[in-house]
Amino acid sequence: MILDPTASAATLKRYTEPSPATPWAAVTSLYCEVFTAEPYGEDPQDLAEISTWGPGFLATPGSALVTASDAEGLVAFALGRPLSSDEGWQRLLRRAQTPAADALADTHGPVFIVQELATSPRARRRGIARACLERLVPREDGLRAVLGVFAVATDALAFYERLGFGSVGGVTVADGRRLELLAAASATAEFLVA
Repeated sequence: MILDPTASAATLKRYTEPSPATPWAAVTSLYCEVFTAEPYGEDPQDLAEISTWGPGFLATPGSALVTASDAEGLVAFALGRPLSSDEGWQRLLRRAQTPAADALADTHGPVFIVQELATSPRARRRGIARACLERLVPREDGLRAVLGVFAVATDALAFYERLGFGSVGGVTVADGRRLELLAAASATAEFLVA
């Protein structure tokens, strides 16, 4: 089921390269709002660095940023790029030391990393995050989408499972938290169907 973005009362826009029109200030603000809150509790200064690394990330071929805005401003965004362009994600998948994660890391097929997905609390459960993912991830036969979610973020894990993502392993990150690595294939994930 592909959602009609107008049904969520949000306007979606897809960026495929950095430009002065890319709303990095609003993205940074929302990113900090979402991920400083529980259950994440991340450092706002670290999160604010998305305004520095985000444009470079978006400059990578195949990358995209999708934003969703309503009358009050930015309510969600999703940022991603092909796994082939992301050595850090390739290493992260290998650290999971599972056959499924290794297969993704070593693949020559289409794998897309969902680096970030953030939705304002006031805009949740309206289909906006799903609509952002639908616009972010390319439609390609055999494509697999991969992302990481902290194990303490049970609502986010449940959301991704409803979309067809399943665990391919997990790793402990620098601050001692468990990061679950999830993947969805175009053959099984409803939101990836062309």
